[in-house]
Amino acid sequence: MMFSVSEQRLPCDALCSRISASRSKPLVGFGGRDASIHVYPFIGYARTAWLQGLSESVTSLAFDPDQTSVVGGSDAGKLQMWDLGSEEVVRVFARGHASTVTGIDVFRSGQFFATVSTDRILRIWDVRKPSSRQSYKDAIAPLCAVQFSPNGRWVATGCARGTVRLYDLVAGQIVHKFELHSGAITSLHFHPDLYYLVVGSGDGTVSVWDLDSFETRFHSRSQRTPIDAVRFSGTHLLATSDHSLRIFDMLSLSDRTAVSLEAPWIMMGDVAYAAATDEAWFVETSGSTATKCKLSLRDIRRPAQETPSAGAAPPASASASTSPSDRVWAATLNSSSPIFAEARKKPANGSQSSLMDSPTKARENDVAEKAPRAEAAAPSAETLPRPEGSIGGPSFPPTSAPLSTADESEPQMLQQLSRQHETVSTTLQRRLNKLRVVRALWTQSQPKALVHVKRLYDDGHEFGPLFDILTVLQQHRVKEKMLTESIASVVNLVELALMTDYEPLILLGLRTLRSIATTFRARMEEAQRRTRASQSTGHNDPLGMSQHQHVTERLQNCCPAVFALAERCDSVGEEARAVLPDMPPPPRSQ
Repeated sequence: MMFSVSEQRLPCDALCSRISASRSKPLVGFGGRDASIHVYPFIGYARTAWLQGLSESVTSLAFDPDQTSVVGGSDAGKLQMWDLGSEEVVRVFARGHASTVTGIDVFRSGQFFATVSTDRILRIWDVRKPSSRQSYKDAIAPLCAVQFSPNGRWVATGCARGTVRLYDLVAGQIVHKFELHSGAITSLHFHPDLYYLVVGSGDGTVSVWDLDSFETRFHSRSQRTPIDAVRFSGTHLLATSDHSLRIFDMLSLSDRTAVSLEAPWIMMGDVAYAAATDEAWFVETSGSTATKCKLSLRDIRRPAQETPSAGAAPPASASASTSPSDRVWAATLNSSSPIFAEARKKPANGSQSSLMDSPTKARENDVAEKAPRAEAAAPSAETLPRPEGSIGGPSFPPTSAPLSTADESEPQMLQQLSRQHETVSTTLQRRLNKLRVVRALWTQSQPKALVHVKRLYDDGHEFGPLFDILTVLQQHRVKEKMLTESIASVVNLVELALMTDYEPLILLGLRTLRSIATTFRARMEEAQRRTRASQSTGHNDPLGMSQHQHVTERLQNCCPAVFALAERCDSVGEEARAVLPDMPPPPRSQ
């Protein structure tokens, strides 16, 4: 299963995005910091419309079903409607919201639309009138999401405290409150045919509610990162989060049967479903870069459930924590490090493994590599080099005497060379085994893998694993796939590297630090904007903002070391001076 991905540069930083309802010629709207909406075809790069008129950044937008008009809301709470053909403002809605518009949904007739805001008010509008028809003010926290039911009788809203409210527009009152989530509600979607409502939350879980009984039909386990968007898509339910897409089977809603794919996005903007082709469409923005993706759902298969025979014992290396819905990783090694070059060598069976391979593949390769060595006697414990504390560089074996002297015979030279070869091979094998452990942990949990590397350093001051993991983190694909929750742990490793006196490791640490400070700046700015929009009161973390704040604090803690290194007059000082402009300001002294 492969994503079809295309990227394009936008004329400004985008704060929101939306896919139109048309599936024949779909459009994508991007709300920009320049207070305008830029409309493009979903397939193509030529701008269709440039809609101007607002004075503040556009924070939410929605197309009408016919793709003839667009409604947009601003950071100041203003609302306007544009005609797509003429690019002119056709309606300015008076007395909109008092603060940021966080969600807009246009009913499928195109005559009405609903808006929510951080001012905690839901408003229902008639496109022909400048003032709202209905207002609901019973929410006690900022509202983050809104959607009409397919028949237009109900409207659902989600707030920053994790509560979903269902309103009956005919009766003009609230019907029910769904209180299950501990994080802000980030996405809502009514099933087009069934009485179901799916909810995505900042607590990392997805819930499905039966609207006949108002009971929970399904509640997923947490993904540890906020859910960005949810969508019923044919016989599937889609849930997107940081670098992840989870696909649930509607016939058997379960975490056990869910399919998890690694995805090429960080923070999803919108999801749509094309029934004719059974495709899911995705759009994401990061700064001024837009990413549009397609995925065919026809080939989605539930994970095969292994049923071992009665007499078969489970593999000793099988992990109880491994589940069919574990994320599918696709990163590969591409490093010039000698250790990773060794890791890439093919064993006797021709198989190959990488740091990001799955634990199953790692176990298969380990067995294949160990099989040819079964006849060789294992080296005794006395011949194995003991791990020693080091502050001078990676844990390579100690340098021995020169290989040749005038008094040595050829057999003596060969014997010494053989001993050195055994020592080097043993050391490299030990280091490679540690990398295999890191690889398996990375597949299960990136933070656990990084904590393990730090523990190896703390226990024996071994620079080898630290040096190798920072080398791998220079790869573009690995940086793209890094989860937000892993960044703080990476910065912890960088701090260790900067405190050593081994120049290659310091340079690696500075390069990693610069990459983190620049690559994830857009992610942090977006999280800050979305957190301001939800205005969390502190009893929950609606959009992972605490993670970003933690990363910022860790980066600030690195500032003194970077400033000190910047005073050097060598390659380290040059690299440190290049890092300084990308670093956050150091923490203020109390």
